[in-house]
Parts: sequence; C-alpha cells; structure tokens
Amino acid sequence: MRPTSFKRGLLVPMVAMLTAIACGTQSTPSAGSVKVLGTWSVEDQATFMAVLAPFQRQTGIRVSYESTQDEDAALLSRAGTAGAPDVALAPSIGVLTNLAKQGKVIALNDAVNMTALQNSYAKTWIDLGQPLNDGKLYQVFTGASMKGLIWYNPKNFQAKAYSLPNSWDSLISLQATIRTGGATPWCIALESGPATGRPGGDWLTEIVLSQSGPDVYDKWTAGTLKWSSPEITSAFQAWATILGPNNSNVNGGRPAMLST
Repeated sequence: MRPTSFKRGLLVPMVAMLTAIACGTQSTPSAGSVKVLGTWSVEDQATFMAVLAPFQRQTGIRVSYESTQDEDAALLSRAGTAGAPDVALAPSIGVLTNLAKQGKVIALNDAVNMTALQNSYAKTWIDLGQPLNDGKLYQVFTGASMKGLIWYNPKNFQAKAYSLPNSWDSLISLQATIRTGGATPWCIALESGPATGRPGGDWLTEIVLSQSGPDVYDKWTAGTLKWSSPEITSAFQAWATILGPNNSNVNGGRPAMLST
C-alpha cells in the first residue's frame, strides 16, 4: 500500500487577504473583523490564535475564531447565509469544491499575490486549488500529513519470527500466519466523533491508489467514477480481505472498531 496521502487545509476567500495584509508593517486601528471556522480546539486553538496575534496587532483586523468538530456539515448549512465564515480551515477538499461549483466560494485571484504563490508552491498544489479548471484559485493548501501507515510491535514480530511484508500479497500471507498462530491480526479504530468512519475512508483511498492508480482515484473523487465501478468495488473487496468474515481478523470486531 502507498505510505502517504495528503491532508488538505483549505481556505476560502479571506485567507489570501489575511496572508497579504499580514506582511505589512503599518498598524490600522479598527480595520474590521474576519470570521474563521476550523476544527482546532483547546491547545490547537490557543496555538493558532497565538500565531495570529502579531497579524491582529499589525493590521487592526480582529479574528473571530469558531471551532467545530463537524465542519463539513457547518459549511454546507451556512454557505450563502449570513452565518457563513470568511475563512474555512476545512479538512476535506470535496465540500469546498462543490460549493465553488455552486458559486458559493469566491475566487482568490484578485486577493492573493499569484506570482508570490507560484514562486512558493509547486504547480501541482496550485492546480489542486483550482478544482474547476477555470484558472480561478479557490483553495490554498497549508499542510500535509502521513497516512496509510501500518503500525506494529517490533518485539512481538521478533518473538514470533514474523517477516515484514513488502507487498499486498505478503501482507495477506502474514495475516494468515498470525491467525494460524492463534492471534488476531489487526486492531482498527474508526471512532472519530462526527467524522466516525473517516479512517475507513483512508483505507479505501490507499487501496484505490495502489490498485488502480491516480487517474482512477481522481475520477472517483471528482464524482465521474461511480462507487459501483469495478475499481471501487475491488477496493472494498480488498479491504474485506483485511477485515475477514464478520470482521474476525480485527480485535473486538465491529463493536471495537466503531468505539475505538
């Protein structure tokens, strides 16, 4: 399986203004406010606000931050209303892309220094921020995170003389060996508050990329490839091979997966 995938930080219109104005040196008292919606809370929220403190002092713009654990739902329900945020630190690319298609997200081209952006970002990142292929920038990516990793206990592997798999077939072979030895091969956690099940999506995306490649994956995420297509069906079947009949390959089975 592929060892990495991207986590997207997506910003709607005002983020470019925030970035551009923050580079200035003059202080502007009472320069208005910006509503920001994100998933960060507690320590992460405090860190984010600390990062914004110099920007607020230099520009006079007040940042009003709201945290939610179900940002996709909040954006969908508020888009086009007075409750919509100026900036969304969104966790997924799909929602903002669909809102852009509906004309509910303002393009950043007139607000951001596109030359500076092009000098700072690889073209692939900028292309991702132009999902409508119309030359308009709707999203800026702020970070990436590792996904698709399988964690294991080296001491247990050494004690059992397990060999590290280097392919899907050798992974399935190791799974069978562990089961034959009387142990349950996997621990899989899917509980994630309002986003419960999201880690299962990570499994599927990695399998689709590994089995069918990026072109199929792009068509799938763009909505032009059906979930019932042979490629996506094959990915579900591959994951079912991991889970086993009645999730018997997973410690605690379905209840444990949905509560962990």
